[in-house]
Amino acid sequence: MAESVTLTGVDEMRRQLRELPAEINKQGILNRALLAGAKTLRDEARAKAPVKTGALQKSIIVYRDRNPARSVAKYSVFVRKIKISKKVKKLLRKVRIAGTKLRISDDTFYWKFIEFGWSGLPGGSPFFRPAIMIVEPQLVRIVGDELQRGIDAALRRAGAK
Repeated sequence: MAESVTLTGVDEMRRQLRELPAEINKQGILNRALLAGAKTLRDEARAKAPVKTGALQKSIIVYRDRNPARSVAKYSVFVRKIKISKKVKKLLRKVRIAGTKLRISDDTFYWKFIEFGWSGLPGGSPFFRPAIMIVEPQLVRIVGDELQRGIDAALRRAGAK
């Protein structure tokens, strides 16, 4: 059900970055390059997402997995699901009992129905999968260009010192 794009060659990029001077390596050039690729995918998915209230588009985010065991950051693009705390659930229950209607509109659980369909719309109206298909061929170029810009800027700064 979940689509993913895996960028190969990251280990080779890391090896080549290690060969650069130490002050350049500490600047997170590779992470910024990977983030640029993830943001491109996020922006394309937002552009293809259907607009009614705009909540679905706002919910498409880039998330950085900050697992310290990894030497390179992992970025994910997905639709954020809000989590309601127990206190808020208790408050909503009290509001319902009082006879007042309160709706939390930021939960975009319905994105799966739009993407994959349901009984009323078997094929769905995908927006995420086409975004992946468009961005995937460009991803290596986007990450590479951003990586080159970061290295060039770091070398200029190192030369200026």
